[in-house]
Amino acid sequence: MNDLNAKMKFTISFFLMFFCVLGAFAQEKTISGVVKDIHDEPVIGANVIVKGTTIGTVTDIEGKFMLKVPQSARTLQISYLGMKNVEVPITGN
Repeated sequence: MNDLNAKMKFTISFFLMFFCVLGAFAQEKTISGVVKDIHDEPVIGANVIVKGTTIGTVTDIEGKFMLKVPQSARTLQISYLGMKNVEVPITGN
């Protein structure tokens, strides 16, 4: 019976450690914004990508986007066919 209790305690401890470690690696934040052109019109379908990653999205019909990014993310790359690519620092959310 003692052997069973020890195994049960070990198993519970292992899963608690696993989920704590997993939570530490899953730190991310949600950022959002609007992409507009020089005439202050929304850019529909612009690519918004976290620089140096494959994390990205496309703007909606109002030029809006929302993206979950790692806490370490610092810059967004915004591109659209026929327009100059732009890099924007991530500030706030």
